[in-house]
Amino acid sequence: ILEVNPALVDMLGYPAEEFRRRTVAEFLHPEDAASVWDDYRELVEGRRESFRAEKRFFRADGATIWTQLTVSLIRGPDGDPRFQAAIIEDVTDRHRLTERLAYEATHDPLTDLANRSLFLSRLANALADPTPGARVGLCLLDLDSFKVINDSLGHTVGDRLLTAVADRLTGAVAGAGGSALVARLG
Repeated sequence: ILEVNPALVDMLGYPAEEFRRRTVAEFLHPEDAASVWDDYRELVEGRRESFRAEKRFFRADGATIWTQLTVSLIRGPDGDPRFQAAIIEDVTDRHRLTERLAYEATHDPLTDLANRSLFLSRLANALADPTPGARVGLCLLDLDSFKVINDSLGHTVGDRLLTAVADRLTGAVAGAGGSALVARLG
C-alpha cells in the first residue's frame, strides 16, 4: 500500500503510516480473501482492467465492515501493469438492512420462527435429498380453539401463548441438529 486518503483512515481507523507498513491481505476478512485474490491476480497480470466485489475489512477496533471494493489497473507508459487503485465504499448499513429484510421475509415477526415460505423451501429441499436412506419427519401441531383465547382473554395473551409455545418447541428440537426446523404456518 503506497498511499491512502483520510476517508480510508477514518473508515478503518488505522493511521496512514500503518497502512503503508501492512499488506492488503491483513485487512481483508479471511472468508472473503480467496475470491478477491483470483480477481486481483488477473488484474496484476494485466488480463483485466478492474474488478468490483463486496468484501469485509477489519477495522482497528476489531469490528468488521462490509464494503463495495472497486480495484482498477494502472498501466505504465509501456502498457505493462504498474499499480492498482482501490475505491472502498462502506456499505455496512446497506448490508445489514439487506440481511434484516431477508430474515424478516422468512420469519414470523411474533414468534421469530420460520414462516410458511421458509418452511416450504426447506421441506422441498429435504424431500429432494437424493441421499440413500435419507428420512424426513414432519409433525403438525394445531392449537385447538385458539380463537377462544384471543376472543376471551385478548390478543396480548394469545400472542404470549404463541410465543411460549414457540420457545418450548424450539427448545425441544434444539438437540436434533441443524436440520430441525420449527415454523409457524398461520
